[in-house]
Amino acid sequence: MALSKLRFAFKREPDVAYTVPQFKRIESAISEYLLRDDYGSGVKEVYIVIVLIDPEHVKQFSSKSPIYRRGKYKIGGPGSYLTCENTLEFDVIPRLGAVRNAKTTEDLAALLGEALAVVYPLLRETEIPDFKMSRFVEDLKRALSKISAAGDTS
Repeated sequence: MALSKLRFAFKREPDVAYTVPQFKRIESAISEYLLRDDYGSGVKEVYIVIVLIDPEHVKQFSSKSPIYRRGKYKIGGPGSYLTCENTLEFDVIPRLGAVRNAKTTEDLAALLGEALAVVYPLLRETEIPDFKMSRFVEDLKRALSKISAAGDTS
């Protein structure tokens, strides 16, 4: 079974709000690349939390380990909730100063790839039944490399 959803979420400082549309273009390009492949039925949805918080505060806003939630569950409040199922969630912390200085979407993709390099070993250590984590990680690396090198965000 293929992944059904890959989404970016943000924890950010107000002055980097302008980068969200660029990150959303990266999300779209990665989704096109990853959602067509079958990694097993263990994970249906992937949420990548991009943490754009000043370094002195980042620890209180981020999680060190990837989180796997098996089964269906709801997040949100009364009247406004989201139903999720078999999710993998993990934080990525790009260098905030470099994000602020990035000129292009390709620059942001390269910074995201650099930050993900720290997360890849943690992902590989996360055991999820019926999910090909190593292949997912390799495909994620390849997708980001392609975007940062070729500017493929269409």
